[in-house]
Amino acid sequence: MALAVNLRESKILEECDLIPYCASEPVGNRVLVLAPHPDDETLGCGGSLRLLSRAGTAVKVIFITNGEKADPAVKNRERYAAIREEEALKALNILDLSDYEFLRFPDRQLYEYMDKAKEMIAMIIENFNPDALYSPSSIELNPDHRASAEIALKLQRRFGFKILFYELTTPLRPNILVDITKAFRIKKKAIKAYRTQLNIIDYLRLIIALNTYRTFTLGKNVKFAEAFLIVSRDNMESHIFNN
Repeated sequence: MALAVNLRESKILEECDLIPYCASEPVGNRVLVLAPHPDDETLGCGGSLRLLSRAGTAVKVIFITNGEKADPAVKNRERYAAIREEEALKALNILDLSDYEFLRFPDRQLYEYMDKAKEMIAMIIENFNPDALYSPSSIELNPDHRASAEIALKLQRRFGFKILFYELTTPLRPNILVDITKAFRIKKKAIKAYRTQLNIIDYLRLIIALNTYRTFTLGKNVKFAEAFLIVSRDNMESHIFNN
């Protein structure tokens, strides 16, 4: 009986307890972005990055792997990786981003190179001094995406920045929604720069659908939004349970 009473007395969560009902500005004064593969930065948070760059915010993108295994039919993976880098540079130029690094770890093997990648990124952090780090989340399907999340969390313990997990293959339960309506035309153009990837999957159609769906709680004037889960050092251990 006591258990039943406790359950009845517990707070019933409203919709606004589970998802934001108002849009926020992109987070960060100095922003570092982890892109496990060339295109993740644009697909997951390209609209927010465009808004940040146009506002004069310092943004740096780290491409962690070559992404050379995206298309199993490709024979010359070295050439394919070079093409993906060329596409990344075109996308960054469209988004008005000029600060980047290619770490060139093997695609789909980031867990094997976790320690080395973490230390290389740590050196970049020491020089760039970000207050916000954007990364795919630990509930993503792709193993390199999940490895990126682990690296972000480990480095957060050392440096203390906020992490903004962005979504690609798996939707988050976000605690911030960014209105990217004004930037979405540019985001679409940047996505189209990744021709090799669009030849495999129609990412543009999927991202249009995802960014449209994310406006569900934001009103009719917001046409496109990106979702993020912000994790600080204080709540880092429990972030996975929000999903």
